[in-house]
Amino acid sequence: MTSTVRPPASNPPPPTSSAPPVQATGQPVPPDQVNYAAASENTPQTVWEQNGGRTLVLMAEEGGCVKVDAQVPKQTADEVDVVLLSVAETHRVCPLYVRNVPVAAYLDAPLGNRKLVVSTQTGTQH
Repeated sequence: MTSTVRPPASNPPPPTSSAPPVQATGQPVPPDQVNYAAASENTPQTVWEQNGGRTLVLMAEEGGCVKVDAQVPKQTADEVDVVLLSVAETHRVCPLYVRNVPVAAYLDAPLGNRKLVVSTQTGTQH
């Protein structure tokens, strides 16, 4: 399923050259607290907490003209849903490479003992 995707305005802007890059460090989230059933099978299954649990850092595949971002569409008292959104730019020549990169998801409250549900979605940008 490919669709044109525009990130919601509520997400923080992507890091700029003046902002430090996201680091794959912090307190690991226990694997039994994370559900990857709705994620693609090649999604790296490692998550870290930073900023007192208000920032989650997930690994995702990115490459060539495909950029990845993390969005948080739902947060409840019991569950946090994070979507790893891969957006491919079209109509340009792209190098063929894939790498795992850390991406940040920003929460309204610390993750704590809530279940983390990770899913993946793809789209295109024209």
